[in-house]
Amino acid sequence: AHFAFIMDAVYRPGVTRVLAPLVGGSDLSFRLLSRRYGAQVTFTEMCVAEYFLAKDKRNLKRYVFEFDPSDRPLILQLAGNSAAPIVEMAMLPMFEGKVDGLDINCGCPQGFAMEKGYGCALLKDADSLVEMCRQIVQGIRGKYPVSVKLRLHQDVEYTLALMRRLVDVGVRCFTVHGRYQWQKGEKRGVADWDSIKTIKTVFSSPPYPTPQDPPGDRIIIVGNGDAYTCEDALRMASETGVDAVMSGYGALLAPHEAFAHGKEIPRSQVLQDYFHIAQRHENQFIDVLR
Repeated sequence: AHFAFIMDAVYRPGVTRVLAPLVGGSDLSFRLLSRRYGAQVTFTEMCVAEYFLAKDKRNLKRYVFEFDPSDRPLILQLAGNSAAPIVEMAMLPMFEGKVDGLDINCGCPQGFAMEKGYGCALLKDADSLVEMCRQIVQGIRGKYPVSVKLRLHQDVEYTLALMRRLVDVGVRCFTVHGRYQWQKGEKRGVADWDSIKTIKTVFSSPPYPTPQDPPGDRIIIVGNGDAYTCEDALRMASETGVDAVMSGYGALLAPHEAFAHGKEIPRSQVLQDYFHIAQRHENQFIDVLR
């Protein structure tokens, strides 16, 4: 299994644009809205597998999974600190024929994730993360290609060493958010595109497949961080060489600006488009407010 749909999009004109796994944001209505403006690949919102599988869901976040044939390719993003719940959830029949890949969240920097040992917390113990991903790749038995979304370590060489080990256990696609764990909220700062470029260069050079090798053999790098507009995405792709650009916070603020290249779309039209889509689907009130 490979991310052939991303590679297919990479070889079309322009930059492959990806909607991030936004917590409370990447429901079906918002995914379809983003696609209307130009997003080509979408992610479900981050779901903590253990919470979704729990028999007693009191005091746990409620996850809604809704699908549409036009919302493909779609990547299921799961979070957790052990392989078993992630494998169990990914293999549920409800996702059969509905999703095209499985992504492991190693990038959520929020306190609740750090406290529970998933998201960015996984990056603190490389051995455990690599073993967890090995078990996930083996556990899903090729049903989906496995990718990892992560943030940078302050030493890019640490990030590269970790990614090499993840490639060795079967991970073939990475979304690299060019920020560190502590860069959030008022301390978001500026994304480090230079490190993203370094990572892309390493995984496009021997001993890894080069641009001259068959597309299905390559390690895909998706860049993330400060892609607020379509112009930002074009610039990131040009400056870093990434295979695709993911928009998260920028898409949540203004999906039309993040994905609709060269089009002037009034915000009133965006709201009209959203409500036209949302009335046909299940939406939590907080998601509508977002």
